[in-house]
Amino acid sequence: MRIIVDVRLLVTGRRSGIEEYTHSLLTEIFRTDTENKYLLFYNGFRRAPLPAGWHGLSNVDIHEKRIPNKLLDLTERFLHTPKIEQWVKGDVLWSPHFKQFLNTRQSLGNVRHNNSSEMADPHRQLCSRLSDRL
Repeated sequence: MRIIVDVRLLVTGRRSGIEEYTHSLLTEIFRTDTENKYLLFYNGFRRAPLPAGWHGLSNVDIHEKRIPNKLLDLTERFLHTPKIEQWVKGDVLWSPHFKQFLNTRQSLGNVRHNNSSEMADPHRQLCSRLSDRL
């Protein structure tokens, strides 16, 4: 499966709550999951670098844009475009931060599906897979 992961919340470089959770979860998933491909959407005009250990992994592709996130959020909220899926082609989109999808018409919690047959929650799948390996 090609899983798009919206990692825009990591642009600040801060490590609190949800950022620490996201960093720790993804680091472990990238280390243990060899079946799926993770397409990271990373955007921001000014941004901290992603963790060095994520670059060059065979199951991770980083897709970067340099659009101010406030502008991107506003256009998505009011114009319903652009969608991350227009820039990054995958089977499912996962955002660890619930606010990213509050204003979208295709919202299913934190998951947007490009294929209606893919109705599994990747967050639950990933956490389950991770707990099985621990």
